[in-house]
Amino acid sequence: MQWARLASNTLVNASTRGVVGTAKHLIGKESFLVAEARVPAKEFRLDQIDERALSSRAETLARELTPKFKAVFGHHSRYAYRPLHSYKEA
Repeated sequence: MQWARLASNTLVNASTRGVVGTAKHLIGKESFLVAEARVPAKEFRLDQIDERALSSRAETLARELTPKFKAVFGHHSRYAYRPLHSYKEA
């Protein structure tokens, strides 16, 4: 069943690349940041998760990505929300 694992990885990878390409096209490469956590195969298993190890990996990734995130999005400020339509009672 090795082929099934390779096929599923290929499908997931192709789907991810398609979504990333579409997002970059729609919002621009300068407004897009990919945050992928590369995890070695068999390091984590859903039925035997080590919460401390998973939390530690997430914290490490966050420390690595924070400067990149701030460089891309740190200057952004949101605009005030104004609904297109409002409900008025008669």
